[in-house]
Amino acid sequence: MQAFGPLILFLAVTSIYMTSLRNDFIYDDVQIILAHEAPQSAADWARIFTERHFPNLPYYRPVTRLTLLGQKRLHGDVPWLFHLANVLLMAVAALLAYKILRLPVFGVTSGPALAGAALFALHPAASSCVYPICSGRETLLPAVWMLGAVYAFLSGRRRVAMLAFAGALFSKEQAAVTPALFILADVLGLAPDPPGRNAALWVRRYWPVI
Repeated sequence: MQAFGPLILFLAVTSIYMTSLRNDFIYDDVQIILAHEAPQSAADWARIFTERHFPNLPYYRPVTRLTLLGQKRLHGDVPWLFHLANVLLMAVAALLAYKILRLPVFGVTSGPALAGAALFALHPAASSCVYPICSGRETLLPAVWMLGAVYAFLSGRRRVAMLAFAGALFSKEQAAVTPALFILADVLGLAPDPPGRNAALWVRRYWPVI
């Protein structure tokens, strides 16, 4: 069970959400995908990092737009492929949740970790991150980055954690809470080599976030 658990989790999540492949474009998909031309040149790709996510709202989410317009460049306005990408992202999120729960610091065995990860990914509230293409991607993609950042931080790979945090922050502004999770892990002694009461160590550890 332990060896095949992640595979079972992946198959369960993807099979349940595969029904979304029948869905079409709705709501924000029109403004973000259908109303834009697919990037063709290097200047087109770079322009994604200079524009707002919505033309009339002050959202800056270039990594999310990059994935959506990048898909449009690959396969055009084919909705089921956009939905498929969301399904696979949710499966990745479930696997990352499982990996976090299985870290030695938590002492959670495989069965409960699988159950927790499945509940996280298959809870009805989570479906809003899968079924709509754009509004789902805007929450699901930063969630995957954040889970990856937390897993890396708790595993002692702080540089990877900072890069994942950057990916999350450029996917959606709410990812700004990620450093609070790092700090909480250090305060609770969950991360390797916590800085304790040494102020210099705290500054050195968090200067990339600052």
